[in-house]
Amino acid sequence: MTTHNIALMGSPGPVGHNIALMGVVGSTACGLATPESDEDRLGVFVRPTYEMLGLTQRRDSYVTKDPEDQTIHELGKFVRLCLACNPTVMELLWLPRWETISIVGEELIEMREHFLSARAMKTYGGYAQSQFLRLQTRNDGSFGSDTRKRYSKHARHLWRLLHQGKELQETGSLRVHMTQIEVEACRAFEELPPRDLILQGERLLADYLQTSCILPPEPNFDAVEQWLVGIRYRDLLD
Repeated sequence: MTTHNIALMGSPGPVGHNIALMGVVGSTACGLATPESDEDRLGVFVRPTYEMLGLTQRRDSYVTKDPEDQTIHELGKFVRLCLACNPTVMELLWLPRWETISIVGEELIEMREHFLSARAMKTYGGYAQSQFLRLQTRNDGSFGSDTRKRYSKHARHLWRLLHQGKELQETGSLRVHMTQIEVEACRAFEELPPRDLILQGERLLADYLQTSCILPPEPNFDAVEQWLVGIRYRDLLD
C-alpha cells in the first residue's frame, strides 16, 4: 500500500473536517486520461460524532468544480454507497496509491472486501447500460468535435465498466489501473465507427451477462456495522 500523510484522523479538508481518505479516481486512475480529461478526486471525511446526535441535519456530501473536480462523502454515506456496490465510489478503496490517508482510511481500505456482493453484477452492468444508451442516441457519426469527445468518453466508460465489473465478479478483486494492452483495446473500441461500436457494445453487454460471479449474495453488513459504530464511539470518547 502506497500512502501519504498518514495521521490519526487525517488532514483538514475544505468541509471543515478531517479527511480520512483521498485519491485521484476516474480516467486518470485507470490510465485512460486524454489531454481533455479532468482530474477527478474522491474523498471521505469523518464528521464528529457529537454533531450527529442533535436535530440539525448535516450535509453528507460536498462537490466542488473549481479549482478542481472533487467529491467528498461523509464516512457513513460512503459506506452505504460501497455496500450497494456503487462503481463510482468503490474504486477509491482499490487505488494503487492515495494522496491522503489516515488510520481510519487504512481501516476503511482493510474493510473493502466486506462491501463486495453479487449486487456488483447489477450496478456495473446498469451503469454500463446507461453509457450504451447514450451512444445509441447518436450512432450515425454526424456530429461535431465536441460531441464526438463526449461520445468517445461514453464508449470508454462502457468498455471500462464492463471489463472491471467482469473481473471483479470473477476474482473478487477490483483492479483500477489498466495494463497497456487493456488501454489499447479500450482505445480501439472507442475509435470504431459508430455503427460498429454499437454492435460491439451489444456483444460486450451480452458477454457481461454471462459472467460467473464468485461474490457472496450479500455484503458483510454485520462486520461493517460493527466497525462503523466503533469509529463513532472512539471519536465520541476522544
